[in-house]
Amino acid sequence: MTQQFYKYIVVGAGLAGASAIEGIRERDPEGSILLLGAEKHPPYHRPPLSKGLWPKKGEDRSKLSDLFILNKDYFLTNKIHWKFATHAISLDREKKTLTDNFSNTYHYHKLLLTTGGTPRMLDIPGGNIPALSYFRTLDDFTKLFKEAQHGKNAVVVGGGLLGCELAEALTAKGLEVTMLFPEATLCAKIFPDEVGRSLLQRFRSRGIHICSEDRPVSFEQKDDHILTRTFSDRELLADIAVVAAGISPEDSLGKSAGLQASHGYDVNEFGQTSDPDIYAAGDCCNFPSATLSKRLRVEHWESAKEQGKQIGRNIAMPSSEALAQPLEKEPYTHLSAFSTNLGGISFEGVGDLDIHLETIAEWDIEYEKGILYFLSEGKIRGVISCNLPHKMAWARELIKTQTPLRYLGVSSSLESA
Repeated sequence: MTQQFYKYIVVGAGLAGASAIEGIRERDPEGSILLLGAEKHPPYHRPPLSKGLWPKKGEDRSKLSDLFILNKDYFLTNKIHWKFATHAISLDREKKTLTDNFSNTYHYHKLLLTTGGTPRMLDIPGGNIPALSYFRTLDDFTKLFKEAQHGKNAVVVGGGLLGCELAEALTAKGLEVTMLFPEATLCAKIFPDEVGRSLLQRFRSRGIHICSEDRPVSFEQKDDHILTRTFSDRELLADIAVVAAGISPEDSLGKSAGLQASHGYDVNEFGQTSDPDIYAAGDCCNFPSATLSKRLRVEHWESAKEQGKQIGRNIAMPSSEALAQPLEKEPYTHLSAFSTNLGGISFEGVGDLDIHLETIAEWDIEYEKGILYFLSEGKIRGVISCNLPHKMAWARELIKTQTPLRYLGVSSSLESA
């Protein structure tokens, strides 16, 4: 057991944690930093795990080496200490210490939690069998990709963005894929019914079997196969079964130490938790959006990158000799966007994409090329573009200025860059 002292400790070695380190170093080039990561890998980008590493016909496959955000040279050059395959298991706020699973104790001046999220497990018989993949990590990708080399068929549980991406990825590898999900349409939490139905038909036309409005009730290992039984009495026998049922914020470390957490850590506009010396960023926290006048918890790649860097800058405290005047904390105000390609359509979205809001579509080609607006009291709260790239800066401005939709004409929205 050892005791070590650091000015900054970042717990969580994903994109938010890596971006936070870059933010700290922008303001404090010398303060000691420790990065603790639960996975054995250095920080990497997650989106290619279900996208670029599974190329569709005519596409080049992303290189595995391109996944990594910060390499060993960066750590050494910037004097970053790191420990991977290491779990922080307890936090003492009074003593300002962390203890890991090897009984090492670390003292911090400022602590940043970027612990991300964990896949939602299905609490059903067989929901924890080793052969079942709750897809999330690089190791999950490596295992699934290897299985897909030899497998003939797969069941994908979940009809959200990740489930859709994985279904297309496995189909592109030549597997016969069945999707199983409780909603009537695909991506039902963000797409209006008519868009989700159109996307569903595109998936069917690509040979993907759809079992909508159904859910698994059990999984069973049968030799080298997995048998999925469903609520509607279907029995789906496949070589591979993948669950993409969303993630829950990983906030157990702070909650056990008394940090306030409702749906992830509750932070203010500067990223501070209920303890002023502990901050959080990324999937594990919810924060106030001044633009949307509501609290958000966002799981986008862009959010992890932008919020992580901003909160890293906020916790930085250079030595007084290096400063002409104290640094001011800056509120996190960025509206992050997501992007994906499903059924041959490129989607980008930003803002409040709550399907319970009023939605209005303007199409150049119905369900294929156009704009979806999410409205409250006639004002634009969110935007999804379909096969219209480079719209997100324009969309952010509409949201920030609370532009009423009636002020936009169809031609202006479809032609604006």
